[in-house]
Amino acid sequence: MSMYADLEAKIATTNASEDSRIVADYAEIVDMGFKHGLLYKRKLTPDQGGVHRGNRDGAVVCGRAVAQIWDDVDRVGVSPDLFRDATSFEEPPNRENEIKFIKRCECDEFLVVPIPGDIQVSSVACSHWNQALRMALAGKVSIATTMQTTK
Repeated sequence: MSMYADLEAKIATTNASEDSRIVADYAEIVDMGFKHGLLYKRKLTPDQGGVHRGNRDGAVVCGRAVAQIWDDVDRVGVSPDLFRDATSFEEPPNRENEIKFIKRCECDEFLVVPIPGDIQVSSVACSHWNQALRMALAGKVSIATTMQTTK
């Protein structure tokens, strides 16, 4: 029996269920990962974070939705609780997530194209928020600002 049998069972049950409570199940899986020592917390700069190739069923990230975040923050504010559960995978040696992420950014006027080799992790939770931070660092802080700077 695997030393992670409980975690494996929870993941299998969640994946097999059509009526899974994905947010609650995800939180439980993350908690189990920390307890087993499989997950850890790490501080990174926004430019070190890309988006996992499987995020949003392969759609990765939407630049317009990222740009809209700053307009929303300006209107209603933001709380750190919204992004405390940011979750990422370390970038593998073949850089497959970074490669797909760069291609996605090159095709989206709202996303900032990363420098190859800079991506340390690829996110699966809070991806849009991190990309909004990358946009701010590049001086693109809203849909209106981005549209003005790309024309």
